[in-house]
Amino acid sequence: MGAELLYLFFARTADMCLATLRHLFAVRGLRFAAAGVAFLEVMIYLFALRMILAQEMGALRMGVFASGYALGVFLGTFVDERLALGTRLVQVVVDSDQEELITYLRRKLPVTAWKAEGRDGPKQVLQIHVRRRDQKKLIRRIRDVAPNAFILDMEPRSWTGGIIKLG
Repeated sequence: MGAELLYLFFARTADMCLATLRHLFAVRGLRFAAAGVAFLEVMIYLFALRMILAQEMGALRMGVFASGYALGVFLGTFVDERLALGTRLVQVVVDSDQEELITYLRRKLPVTAWKAEGRDGPKQVLQIHVRRRDQKKLIRRIRDVAPNAFILDMEPRSWTGGIIKLG
């Protein structure tokens, strides 16, 4: 019974981890990756479901099944963070005297900048396309130079044109 519950827990954990990744891949337009993960997910789910349906559904089994589900969702989002697939579009509003920051960022990344007017005077708006794995480093750098910057982080689904230096 104990080994069976452990199998059920880990099967459900794996199944939900894959389900979370499948969903995130599908949202990002990675159709083939999503389909491959979906196949594995359903196979594992069917084995776990067969185990659940073959015997009486007691409170312990339900708790193990639900715990595996919860841990799978947590692990799926954790794995997604570590994989850091895709790109981010970071929009930054800084004071207009941040030309040094703009020059520094343009050495490594595609940065579009334009002048804007904020509540407290002139501003610069920066639009930066960055690999997702480099996003946190970029935001830390901006915070170091411009601690009062307003930073908006978005996930672009597609784009055309422009100069994208992501390699």
